[in-house]
Amino acid sequence: MKKHKRLYPLKLLTLSTLNGAIVGLFITLYNKLVHKAEIVFYDVSSFVKNNLWFIPILLSILIGIAFLIRYISSHNKDVRGTGVPHAEGIMRGLFHFNWYTTIPMIFVCSLLAILCGISVGAEGTSIFMGGLIGSMVAKITHQKFYTECYLVTGGAGAGLATASNMPLAGIVFALEEAHKNFSPLLICSTTCTIITALMFSHLLQPNVPLYPIEVLVVPTAFVSYLIILFFGMLVGFLAKFFIKLYLTSKKFLEKNVKNDLAMIIPFFFVIPLIFFLPEALGTGSNAINGVTAGAFSLYTLAVLLLVKILFTVLSSSSNLIGGIFIPMLAIGSIAGGLFAGIINPIMPSDLSVFIFVIAGMSVMFANVAGAPITAIILSIELTGNFMTALPVIVATFGGMLVNIITHEHPLYETLLLQLKEKINLDDESEIEYITKTVCEHSYIANHIVRDLILPRKTKLQNILRDQDNIVPNTETKILPHDILLFKCETLDKEESEIILEDLCHSIGGNK
Repeated sequence: MKKHKRLYPLKLLTLSTLNGAIVGLFITLYNKLVHKAEIVFYDVSSFVKNNLWFIPILLSILIGIAFLIRYISSHNKDVRGTGVPHAEGIMRGLFHFNWYTTIPMIFVCSLLAILCGISVGAEGTSIFMGGLIGSMVAKITHQKFYTECYLVTGGAGAGLATASNMPLAGIVFALEEAHKNFSPLLICSTTCTIITALMFSHLLQPNVPLYPIEVLVVPTAFVSYLIILFFGMLVGFLAKFFIKLYLTSKKFLEKNVKNDLAMIIPFFFVIPLIFFLPEALGTGSNAINGVTAGAFSLYTLAVLLLVKILFTVLSSSSNLIGGIFIPMLAIGSIAGGLFAGIINPIMPSDLSVFIFVIAGMSVMFANVAGAPITAIILSIELTGNFMTALPVIVATFGGMLVNIITHEHPLYETLLLQLKEKINLDDESEIEYITKTVCEHSYIANHIVRDLILPRKTKLQNILRDQDNIVPNTETKILPHDILLFKCETLDKEESEIILEDLCHSIGGNK
């Protein structure tokens, strides 16, 4: 048994390598198809502008695709929206989705939405599908609960890293956003998965940043950093507005539009936007490139910012499957371009529009996702320029100050709580108390409580050690021969018994 425990990390890394290879190839293929879908949409947009007779045909196609998405997604009503809260839920062991039905559904519906120019992205769905691939590897190889959680976490991080070519952001996101801790085995497993995924991904696509910036003047004046801090706070309030609008829209549509017909609404805005503001359509990559190229006037930027926010909120809150990752970064970049344009007459010479574009992306992501470390690393890896680090940190700090002052909850965390409530609405689970003794070479032995991966709705209530009762906290270390009392809310006591038995009596074996 002791030898088995020593070999468990090697077994986990082997599974993580397999997991990374599958995620890297699959998500790369998915994102290549997303890119093709965007090209097709913009080609169709150009055609319809010059051939007005095609408008009724295009409208019919859009509505037909909308009803097709609605029909496909009706087969799994728990899988709607951005994808990131779902990924977080399965990483924490809160939800379980059938990978063989959910992956194809996400793949097809998100591609169709992007093909129609809806303001959703591929990164959130890549994270979700990456996590589901981790679950698939665990199920096919008959792994135990805690091994599956490691593979799901690595798969989700690899999904982000592969979709955006950001290995560090993928690692930190999986740990900061999902588990909120950095246990050594979790870091090693996640890192191994992401490294492998990117190695396989680079066989199919070039290893370059999404929005490369080669030359950038680094701010040195104190007043420049005061301006950056002020800008970060402004974007913090913009993120707060975005979150409030998103949740209000989602609540309104769920209450007033029945039978998932809300999914159809965004498609009616596509044709008007093709003619009046095409940059607001799609994932947002074109908007980011346009801002950095200085292609928009101040008036256009102001209108584009408002319309992009409204269309992104409508697209995602209608429960269409698709992420808000890149649309959210696009909103931050537009805000940065607008701010730089407004203060241009008084802007210090060591500041440029690129600083505000990158900082706006970081602040928007940090405040909406509630992951400031990931946001800082993400913005640096997006541009491939580490000289942006200090300005981005200052701006992100300003944005997070707004979050602290206003007590704003991150959007992803709020959506995760809503999803838990929805999934558990008809949950007739009962509270069960289960006692287990920790074996010397089990998975749980010598772990700190905060590093444990426990089943959903399971809490370690008490530890009996040498006749002493210990009420555990996050730093309590579990020792061999401890008697643990778990409180479980479960529909199946026998299943909970088996999972807890695995945790306390075995290490790394198959089911």
